Amino acid sequence: TLWVGDARNEAVFSYTAFGSADMGQRCAKLSAYSLDKYPLTLSQLPSTWEIILPAWSFLWGIMVWDNYYYTGDKDFLAWAYPYAVKNLKNAESYADARGLFSVPFWNMFDWSGIDDGAATVTHNSMFAVGAADAAIKCGEALGDTEHLEWLRQYRERLVKSINVLWDEKRGWYPDCVRDNGELSPKTCVHTGFLSLLYDICPPEKRADVLAKVIAPPEGMTGIGSPFAVMYLLDALEKEGKGDEVVRLILRDYQAMLDMNATTVWETFASGNVGHDGFPTRSHCHAWSSAPIHFLNRFVLGIVQDAPAGAAYRISPRLNGLEWAKGATASIRGPVEVSWKREGNILRVEAKGPEGTELRFERNDSMEGLKVEFNGKSQE
Repeated sequence: TLWVGDARNEAVFSYTAFGSADMGQRCAKLSAYSLDKYPLTLSQLPSTWEIILPAWSFLWGIMVWDNYYYTGDKDFLAWAYPYAVKNLKNAESYADARGLFSVPFWNMFDWSGIDDGAATVTHNSMFAVGAADAAIKCGEALGDTEHLEWLRQYRERLVKSINVLWDEKRGWYPDCVRDNGELSPKTCVHTGFLSLLYDICPPEKRADVLAKVIAPPEGMTGIGSPFAVMYLLDALEKEGKGDEVVRLILRDYQAMLDMNATTVWETFASGNVGHDGFPTRSHCHAWSSAPIHFLNRFVLGIVQDAPAGAAYRISPRLNGLEWAKGATASIRGPVEVSWKREGNILRVEAKGPEGTELRFERNDSMEGLKVEFNGKSQE
């Protein structure tokens, strides 16, 4: 059985690790077919357990854009785009009087204790914004003239409705609007990093939200699973906090290594307790493989800059290391980077498939160093 939200993470990780574009595309197609029968994509399929998990439905829409950006496959994009629009138009039909997405479905996102038992759960509307962003990019890539204006307006309405929930006293979004109309007394770090990731948070509040995302105040629900960490790390990257990404990976995954794990777990060591007291029920859970994606982006500094692997930015962050080497799978073939620090000189070597542009970019971790990229001095 394909779990749709899991598949979004796993597709991204597999693009980095071994370039399995066909598997990601197949998962996206199977999920889309459920829209022929249901208002939103199902949470898992094929299955007789016909459950809608809205966060997963919206992540499916983001998965469609991911696959196009990685592959450049416009035929697939043209096939999937009408489904992505349908998913969002059906989502709009579930707007409550506030304009927020509101459904009596399985409204979870993370195994963490978020107040998600109501119909109107804040993170669902935030994921709908992310799905709208993805659909807009898809429509722009296809030159669509039919749906783009509606998508932009829907996104704008959602953002305004979400920001009406902002509680000035707490300086945060409530987890939900409870079914009796009251705002939840609980807050979670998730609504903060999603508001940054999907550009929901107003510009004047971003710095304060980012500070609390990095160091959550007492009483705020934190991350519960490596699945949700994917979106936290995405938001930190967007805010230019690459070293914080690496720090959190070291913090959250060290316990697995300390217990001699050779695969990643469904939960962290402090999460759900599995069989015989072992700190996870699933010892091999691919949704947790964020390090393989983010370590390549920061330690190796390999970041795709254009659809279909046409261009990559090379900007490794040193993070106290003396050397690193490795590769990221592009649709055209591997992009390889090796770097080594020798005194005050940093030598970076990179190569990629023929026709792929590799652009070096200095960053603040190289301050005070003389840098050579493929044998040429970088000022």
